[in-house]
Amino acid sequence: MKKTLRLFAAAAAMTFGVTSNAQLQDGSICPDFTVTDINGTSHNLYTYLDQGKTVVVDLFAVWCSPCWSYHNNHALEDLWQANGPNGSDNVVVLAVEADPSTAASTIQGGGNSLGDWTQGINYPIANDDNIAGTLDLAYYPTIYMICPDRIVTEIGQQSTATFQTAIGNCGSLASDANDPRMILNSTWSSYCNNESKELSAWLQNYGTQPLTACTIEAIQGGNTIATINWTGNLASYEGENVVVGNPTITAGTPITFKITSANDNTNNDEVMATLALAPVLEYDPAYGIGLDASIDDYASEFGFMFGEGTPPTTDLVALHNGIANSTYPSLGFIQVGSNSDGTNTIQGQYTVNNAGCHYFGFVDSYGDGVDYQTPGAYINIVGDALGTNSHSVAPDFGDGTLFLLDLQVSQNVSVEENEVVSGFAMFPNPANNNVNIRFTPVNAGYTTIEVVNALGQVVKTQDLGNIGGQYTYNLNVSNFNNGLYVVKIKVGNDIVTKRLSVQK
Repeated sequence: MKKTLRLFAAAAAMTFGVTSNAQLQDGSICPDFTVTDINGTSHNLYTYLDQGKTVVVDLFAVWCSPCWSYHNNHALEDLWQANGPNGSDNVVVLAVEADPSTAASTIQGGGNSLGDWTQGINYPIANDDNIAGTLDLAYYPTIYMICPDRIVTEIGQQSTATFQTAIGNCGSLASDANDPRMILNSTWSSYCNNESKELSAWLQNYGTQPLTACTIEAIQGGNTIATINWTGNLASYEGENVVVGNPTITAGTPITFKITSANDNTNNDEVMATLALAPVLEYDPAYGIGLDASIDDYASEFGFMFGEGTPPTTDLVALHNGIANSTYPSLGFIQVGSNSDGTNTIQGQYTVNNAGCHYFGFVDSYGDGVDYQTPGAYINIVGDALGTNSHSVAPDFGDGTLFLLDLQVSQNVSVEENEVVSGFAMFPNPANNNVNIRFTPVNAGYTTIEVVNALGQVVKTQDLGNIGGQYTYNLNVSNFNNGLYVVKIKVGNDIVTKRLSVQK
């Protein structure tokens, strides 16, 4: 087995932002679920929450060593004894074996189980093959704390005392009739210069009566920059992601989302967001954008996406799968599973239609990035054939990373073709053996042909001297690897480029 963590990419959902961790976002509303324990007793999350209880859910796998170690220190058992039905009765502890590839019987040992998980444990233990998707599971163990107000926190492997302190700070049951509250900023965390920005945040009905209307303002630097008079119908504890507006914003200056309509409790009417300006990457339109990655031996786990604009407000796995299903447009895409394990070099070259905001995303279906036991792993986004302009992405991104770049045309790109050569043609293209490069220099000058691969490496240089009239150069590509190349013709100080595809 590669590692002790496992991600089911088809089911897991990653939170959006600069990086994604494929877990329920802290401060969000936990979805309801029901599990049946190994004794046949059914447990419904919202039923317990409506009783004013806090629910702690331990999602584990029977083969997971960290899960087994934590299980055996009995922190959750001690919490159950002190705060469960034999104690203060304000907490429910649920352990759920969440790996659909393991049989329920292995909870008592056998197979690939590390032991009998029922020994010394009195809180309920269940096996559920669907809960990983419901609770956006990325790795084992994942331990959530869900408060009576439905707000979830990934609390992790804590001591009993730490659990009790956190539970004491939980939000209680709703008590005011009209109590809308802002609970979570959902605005994309960066933006491109000179573009309006969609501002959004999560609204929850924390009142005992249905919420049908409220006013939300986005405030920056003391000024209201967007307002929405929201209408809808939210039952108690239900929430909705609300787009407040699309204003021009100032980088680095916090934005406050605030409910400004009258309500019974104004202490929970605000959440904050700070947005960063997306980094600029200069690119050569003749080259586009290149992907240059050197990764670990598990290339089948790797996926990539590249699109124009800002990404849809969806989780990373859904976005990746949506691009695969043509739900979302894509300029470049690598589906998880499209590369065989042992393929350590991943390269691609993609067309850029327009300058401005573009999103890039990387996913790893096992949840540990692309540098497992590979210290020299790297991912680069390059904007020209020589790799002069590039943006590096940390390969240890866990489940995935999603980010914005502001693509701007480089000031050092080639000049217009008709100013340097006429009749520039390559045939056949794609090529598998030889390709003819034909052109006529417009003005006299020393001429060189250069071929550059997707890594920005020069793989062929040929000095042609001063050429008069039409010229045809025969380029042998029989020893080239399959992929995209850039053919550059230099006449004096001027350069023109064309793309060449080698397919054998």
